[in-house]
Amino acid sequence: PVKSRSATSSAIVKAHDDGRWHLVVALEAYSGMEQDPPFLIYDLDLDSGKARIVNGVVGRPGPYSPYRHRNGKAYFGQSRPASLLEYDLATGKTRRCGTVGKDYYLGIQSFAEDSAGRLYVGTWGRHVARFDPDSGEFLDYGPVGSDQGYGYVYTIAADSSYVYCGMAVSGKWYLVVLNQETKA
Repeated sequence: PVKSRSATSSAIVKAHDDGRWHLVVALEAYSGMEQDPPFLIYDLDLDSGKARIVNGVVGRPGPYSPYRHRNGKAYFGQSRPASLLEYDLATGKTRRCGTVGKDYYLGIQSFAEDSAGRLYVGTWGRHVARFDPDSGEFLDYGPVGSDQGYGYVYTIAADSSYVYCGMAVSGKWYLVVLNQETKA
């Protein structure tokens, strides 16, 4: 049973199909139990005033979600488990794009998009992953950088060859560059 809900993150997103603007809000659920109930997505069409509530998936929406992709969809990074959720404003449908790592407490913290429209995410726990919305391919590169403890990928950027991660591990800051071909 859900004890409470809170708005954890929001964004204004322009729908790709009709150009309408939407306020998209993640509503986190709290049950007081170990497993979080699914979160909800509140979608308000700012042009028409119509609203809808859409079921998300099990997990906690991240603080930097939703990411506004050029394809007009919104992407939610979440934790418990660390996964990427796509929300299509035109249809109101969601899909889980992939899960990052096996650690239940990893959480997606940062987003970037390359010139080809592929989406990159960084996590607490130093993981980096790539999702291609066109093909549906999800690739988890695993943890990157120092192995001296847990840390965050605070910022992320990418081009066709490399992923650039600004991260902090055990109180130290690093710039980690990941070669996409060699995965090193």
